[in-house]
Amino acid sequence: MKENTTLYQVAFWLTISLAIGAFGYSIYHFPIEAAGSNLGILTLATLFFSVFAMIQIPRVKIHVTISDVLVFTALLIYGGEVATILAIVDTVVGSLNFRRKGIPITFRTILLNCSIAGISIFATSLVVTASFGNLGAIAQGPDVSTLAVLVSVM
Repeated sequence: MKENTTLYQVAFWLTISLAIGAFGYSIYHFPIEAAGSNLGILTLATLFFSVFAMIQIPRVKIHVTISDVLVFTALLIYGGEVATILAIVDTVVGSLNFRRKGIPITFRTILLNCSIAGISIFATSLVVTASFGNLGAIAQGPDVSTLAVLVSVM
């Protein structure tokens, strides 16, 4: 789809709007009690792996990082609000790292990547919370089979 078509513009701005809504909701409902050294370490590890532990899949322009796993870990431990913010920040850092390495990436692409990451994690958190209830209780509970199903749904 060409960038100058009306459908593209509508889809682009709808995605940006949804991401702003998810980000705003996450900031507003951020669990202040979660802000501590453990969350700080998880955030730094996520950003570190976003920059330094990136694997490109051969013959395609897709990069996979360990930071994606850490975002899902944040979802299990701290909830959707923290994970949504972390996913957006992680995508910003990863995209700016592409620019630093000389990979051509436009501001619109960075904005769209961040929006899709935020919407994806936010929607995932809504689905798994509606399906399973308190994610932290499941992650810390003794029932491994429920945790396995939860991770599969994510």
